[in-house]
Amino acid sequence: MKQLVFLLAVALCGCSATQAPEPAKVMVRQMETRLELASVRLPDANRRTQAFINELSEHSDHLSLRIQYGPGAKEMANALKLTAYGYGVSPVRVNLVALPGNARDKLTLDARYLLIQNDDCGRLSMANREQYSFGCTLEYNRTLTLTNPLPGGVE
Repeated sequence: MKQLVFLLAVALCGCSATQAPEPAKVMVRQMETRLELASVRLPDANRRTQAFINELSEHSDHLSLRIQYGPGAKEMANALKLTAYGYGVSPVRVNLVALPGNARDKLTLDARYLLIQNDDCGRLSMANREQYSFGCTLEYNRTLTLTNPLPGGVE
């Protein structure tokens, strides 16, 4: 009788094994994009530059902008710098670069940012943090810490 109970216990324990959950799949991509305007006097130049910065600021919190401008585009370049600050881009991540005089009113925006995407959570960004469950926010912060560690951290 003891052997039968023992065999039954072993059989039942073998049936109750659980599988470990798969680890979350997170993609982190370093993205670069550019908007180049031959002239800031074009009718939709202001709208295009504003939309460019707005769209990028929604995707990433680690947006870096390099604004290259000709002498005739200086005013718009300064306005774009302030716009970027308004969208939460850190002042140390916005660089203004004056082009030589022959560039006239040309303007170029070069952007670099991190795109973090999780299979379950979609695109992760602090801009839409209110929509995430706790696990998605935790995964976002963990991924950001691994891809951009603080300088002088523990080695």
